[in-house]
This record gives sequence, C-alpha cells and structure tokens, in this order.
Amino acid sequence: MMRVAVVHHAVQSGDGPEDKNVLDQAEVVGSALETLGHRVDFLSCSLHLKDIRDRLEACLPDIVFNLVECLDGKGRLIHLFPFFLDAIEMPYTGCSAESVLETSNKIIAKTSMSALGL
Repeated sequence: MMRVAVVHHAVQSGDGPEDKNVLDQAEVVGSALETLGHRVDFLSCSLHLKDIRDRLEACLPDIVFNLVECLDGKGRLIHLFPFFLDAIEMPYTGCSAESVLETSNKIIAKTSMSALGL
C-alpha cells in the first residue's frame, strides 16, 4: 500500500467547467487508487506554494498524482508545480517538469522540434 496525494489546481466558484472538471478527475483517480488498496489524500494547489508544501509534509505521501493544470487560472503556469515538486524532492506522476515546460510553450516546443528536424 502506498500513500498517494492527489493534487489538483485550486478551483474557485466562478471558474468555468474546464477548470472545475479537475475535481471529477481527482475523484475518479482517487477512487481507483483506493480500490487498489492505496491511501489517498486530496489536496488543492494554488500559487501559495508554502501552503501545499506544508500540507504535503503533513500527509507524507509516497508519491503525488499531479492533476495541476493551471495556477491562479493561468495555464501558462502549468510547469511550476512539477518544478516545485522537483525542488522538494517529491516523486510525482506524469512528465518531468522540463517536459511540461517544453510542451506547454509553443515557442520552446517549435524550437525543439525544429532542432530535431520535425
């Protein structure tokens, strides 16, 4: 059994359905993990990274299931949470922080693909 923190971006009451959908995703992931016998903690993440660090330190997960798609409603900040997890040496699911940054920025992605002849 592992302890898994399912972390999603903070959702506000005025957010649109594309942002609120992450709550359904977290529920499905958490339910599947619990069915497999894992202990699950659900956490939301905002730009106040000290808060999420404190909550992660309190629950001491073996791994973070990363569902953070934006911070403060800005998709361009999608890479910050994985870089933060790298900085605190917390393992997480999904792509590396560098991959998230590279694939979420059109200019960086186009430059990388061009360098590879794609």
